[in-house]
Amino acid sequence: MKKLINKFMAMLLVLLTLTGVLSTDISIYAEDDTTYEDDEYVDDNSDYYSPGPQINPNPVLKMSSDGILNFTKGETRDVTLNIKNVSSFYAYNILIQPVASGNDFPYEIQVLDKSNTKYFLQNTVTMQLKLRITIDEDAKSGIYPLTLNYTFTANDKSGFTGSDTVYIKVGGEVTNTSVTLKNFQRSADRMTAGGVAALYVDLENTGNSDVDDVTVVLDGLAADGIGMANGSNTYNFSTLEKGKTERLTFNITANKDLKTGSYPLTYKLKYLNSDGEEVSKEFGYYVNVSAVGETDDDARADLTVTASEPTGTYNVGQVFSVNLTVKNTGDHKASNIVITAAGDEENCVVPRSTSVKQIKSLAVGESQSFSFDFAATSNAGTKNYPISFNIEYETGAETEEGAEIRKFVQYSGVNVYNPDSKEEEGEEGEEKKISTPKIIISRYECSPVIVEAGKTFDIEMTFKNTHSTKSVNNVKLYLTVDEETEKQGNVFTPNQASNTFYIDKIEPKGEVSHTFSMYTVPNADARTYSLNVNFEYEDAQYNEFKTTELVGINVKQKAELTTNDIIVPTDGYVGEGVNIAFDLYNTGKVNLSNVMVRVVGDGFDTTSATYYSGTLDIGASDTYDGTIIPTDVGSASGQVIITYEDSAGEQHEKIQDFTVNVSEAMPMDDYMDDYGDMPEEEEPSKLPVFIGIGAGVLVVVIIVTVIIKRKLKKRREMELSE
Repeated sequence: MKKLINKFMAMLLVLLTLTGVLSTDISIYAEDDTTYEDDEYVDDNSDYYSPGPQINPNPVLKMSSDGILNFTKGETRDVTLNIKNVSSFYAYNILIQPVASGNDFPYEIQVLDKSNTKYFLQNTVTMQLKLRITIDEDAKSGIYPLTLNYTFTANDKSGFTGSDTVYIKVGGEVTNTSVTLKNFQRSADRMTAGGVAALYVDLENTGNSDVDDVTVVLDGLAADGIGMANGSNTYNFSTLEKGKTERLTFNITANKDLKTGSYPLTYKLKYLNSDGEEVSKEFGYYVNVSAVGETDDDARADLTVTASEPTGTYNVGQVFSVNLTVKNTGDHKASNIVITAAGDEENCVVPRSTSVKQIKSLAVGESQSFSFDFAATSNAGTKNYPISFNIEYETGAETEEGAEIRKFVQYSGVNVYNPDSKEEEGEEGEEKKISTPKIIISRYECSPVIVEAGKTFDIEMTFKNTHSTKSVNNVKLYLTVDEETEKQGNVFTPNQASNTFYIDKIEPKGEVSHTFSMYTVPNADARTYSLNVNFEYEDAQYNEFKTTELVGINVKQKAELTTNDIIVPTDGYVGEGVNIAFDLYNTGKVNLSNVMVRVVGDGFDTTSATYYSGTLDIGASDTYDGTIIPTDVGSASGQVIITYEDSAGEQHEKIQDFTVNVSEAMPMDDYMDDYGDMPEEEEPSKLPVFIGIGAGVLVVVIIVTVIIKRKLKKRREMELSE
């Protein structure tokens, strides 16, 4: 027991010793009995005290206030900025010097209450810097940096420096021209080779100002692949108002010889930014096609990606984030997904975080989100910069080369302000890029809408100068077609006229219309052809320009279905079938579909008279064999109707009228009487009668014999019993 008491006393002594040491340490840091909480402001009149010796002290000061101050022209206002010691060490002899940055800064700075100096600042404690800022009356709208330079020492007298930047925003928003494409859709998940479908996409002005000369082109079209079913592959907008969204539709067709697979297309977007420079963006898209007579049983992943656009305006070096969401909207999991943040093409905006994200797999309906950090470099100017993300993944389907891989690009955008930008001067003394006039086809109309091979057609086009201030001169435009037929060369040729047209001048925002008369060669295939409209023109400084626009021309071949003579008997009887038979021949130059023969009329039962032949290829034939049954006595009229569709889906109809004189059916007794009085010369016909009679007599003799035998047998049995 005594030993236990000794051990307890020893432990208590150790505990008291440790407690005393701890109390001594605390008293060193609180000699004046004053305590401070985090972010508590320290009064300069506080008594000086020292935390005692510190090992390798490294105090750090940082501004903890909002980094952007909003002002209007001519405004004067007092502002307070919070400066915090974010380290674990004390800072002494603090001096903060506000310094205007950049060229031609339109403001004046005055420090209030000597708030830029402080004798010491504890760790995690904040001081206040009070400034009076006056903006010039004639200041230009923009964002101007103000640098705060810090100098201070540690308790071992070692010196330190630091700096922060606050941005003074004058006159509201910086002009932001940003246009994007979103909500990509299609009328069918899968096309059949030879079929048509519609692609839909939204064109949206996401900036804060109107945008000029906006063009969207569906690229990647080919005669032997995906082409335009009708209309143009180009949309042009001279001005797209801020906040406005336009729904675009592209009607496409798949070549009838396409194999089953996934075919890439590209949406190309171009517009002019606030400096008159052309901005280009590309959006990849895929179209799934099934070959004729095949079904594509391969399920595929289909990724949709949405990217946020940072709000506000950012200066050089200021970090901002873009959030990216990837969702699998297909019917198969996506594998080996790689997302690469590429920034912009000129390296004016570059990634500041990991630029590559990978997803091993993404299930159907599943989505994942990522955040990428970026910052503008000193190469950037004051404008909106597109930020691109490259996406690559495996769809889960197989091709001849192996796993099917899709690649596309998603865009975001950011507003950057850089007052020190030298892009106004160009690189190495080059002049700044200037806005150039552009000619587009603002409207075109083909008459007829679908052109028949071997015939002429008119196409009226309206040409517009999209520039708001510059005219175009000496405009030469001519039409060309890249595709030819094997026998007759170009599909389209001018009809008694030239394919070249000259315009002396088109005023800014002006339009000129012209109608071309064209001829289509007889052996042109039935499909959509691209007609190239080539422009050559000059501006007021005699600079030469060349551009090409595309329009789609739908061509059809004459559909021809012929038959041999359709002969319908002129006489019939009630209740007795009347047979109609003839042959069908496809003598045209296109396959016919939905071929059907039917018979209509009053006084007939036509239940067995309808025949569906389906598809009839070029040069093929089929036979119709139907029956109608008269139901009423008298003269009954009807029609044989043949319907079919050509390659353009247009329905054709052939009709032949007929009349049948219907009589009552002849009674059976009268029929036998009539045929019983037949002339004697038809002797051979009596032989079957004699054979029948003989057979009947033989049967009677056999029956009589059996009956007589049975009676005799019964009589003998009765005699024996007696």
